[in-house]
Amino acid sequence: MAKRNLIAIDLAKNSFYVVVEDRHGRIKLSRTMTVKQLERFLARQAESLVAMEACGTAHHWTWFAERHGHQVKLLPPQHVVPYRQGHKTDQTDALAILEAAKRPQCKEAVKKTPEQLELQILLEIRERYIDQKRRLSNAIRSYLLEFGIRIPKGYASLQSNLYAVLEDAENGLPMRLRALLDQQYQSFKAADAEVRQLDRELAQVIRDVEPCRRLVDIEGVGPVAAVTYYSGIGDGSAFKNGRETAAWIGATPQQYSTGGVANIGHIRKRNVDRHRRAILMQGALSLVYRVDKDPAPKTPKHQWLKALIERRGHRVATVALLNKNTRIAWAMLRSGEAYVAA
Repeated sequence: MAKRNLIAIDLAKNSFYVVVEDRHGRIKLSRTMTVKQLERFLARQAESLVAMEACGTAHHWTWFAERHGHQVKLLPPQHVVPYRQGHKTDQTDALAILEAAKRPQCKEAVKKTPEQLELQILLEIRERYIDQKRRLSNAIRSYLLEFGIRIPKGYASLQSNLYAVLEDAENGLPMRLRALLDQQYQSFKAADAEVRQLDRELAQVIRDVEPCRRLVDIEGVGPVAAVTYYSGIGDGSAFKNGRETAAWIGATPQQYSTGGVANIGHIRKRNVDRHRRAILMQGALSLVYRVDKDPAPKTPKHQWLKALIERRGHRVATVALLNKNTRIAWAMLRSGEAYVAA
């Protein structure tokens, strides 16, 4: 860092605040730039360390800076905040990024490749359609309950019973409401078709993307979990070891230690990607229930999980399995090796 400039950029959609510190620690530039000005600026600069917060458009500017020979340091926003002094402005934000980038203990955010980002967006679009299905299903049921009409739980039950309800002329539903509910149901079916199409796309991803194809061999890791691991971890170079990866996922307990006394608490609820963890927990939970019903598990991993379920219950066993699978996934992505069941 002492042999090159340090460029800190406070990102936004159209206006960017840029601070440049030279190799002697002196601020040589502090100004606002437009998109075109920032592109020309980065293209003309000598090889530098570029620091940014991991936020919207961060990957675009990361790839742009790296194409022009710069090294990029992406910082989690929560790690930058303590270095901001005074009021929150674009300038103080950029200066805070500058200070945080100079701290070797400040951990970086994961930099994704275009392929990883593509797969992450695929999962987010799929989850959005699933959420839309859930909302529409619950809304239709709640509207019908106002008229004393109950449809059992489940999407299949809704699909098999709704038309019979709408066609029943004796149930007291107003005609306009019947048409409105039919419109809602058509939206539900459209969202369901999109989810099915995206599931087929995920199956194709497993066939085409070699790391994902290896990850689905892990017990408790299906296509969605495999793509989630790969889109988040990549080649594993952003993490020192599997333990650090598990902490990033949120599969490790929170620690509060002082005076030489280590206090281990609950699984963290903050400063983790709770949505990503929830997806991975679902896959782990499916294996936990399957092993719990198995009277005589054969593999050492299943025997360990069965004993843990009996000793600590399903929830603790699920988090422990998530922790173990995350470490295995990191090791596989880092080494490029196939999964070997223990």
